[in-house]
Amino acid sequence: MAEENVAANEAAQASQPGVDELAAQVKALTEERDKAVAESRKWEGRSKSNAAAAKRLAELEDAFKTDAEKLADAQKRAEEAEGLRWNCRVDYARLVVTFLPSFSLQFKLRSLCCSALFSTK
Repeated sequence: MAEENVAANEAAQASQPGVDELAAQVKALTEERDKAVAESRKWEGRSKSNAAAAKRLAELEDAFKTDAEKLADAQKRAEEAEGLRWNCRVDYARLVVTFLPSFSLQFKLRSLCCSALFSTK
């Protein structure tokens, strides 16, 4: 029995990589990581340099827009803002009504929320 355990331990130790092999693996992984970091920094630098050019291009496009295009953009932004406002009101109404303890409070608040949802202010 003891001889079998000794033989099993020797076989397990023989199959494990040595210190030199592990050090080589660590070195290879470190080099691979350093290459990935350098590549990431390169693209980050390009992105930052292109951001200023993109901002300038947007400013030039805005300067050359016609009044009709400016009006259309303003209307689009207003519609998006109104949609967000509507979504916030609906979410708030659902949240408050869900957590109210009594039915009478739920009913009162539901009617208030519905009036707020359909107001045009």
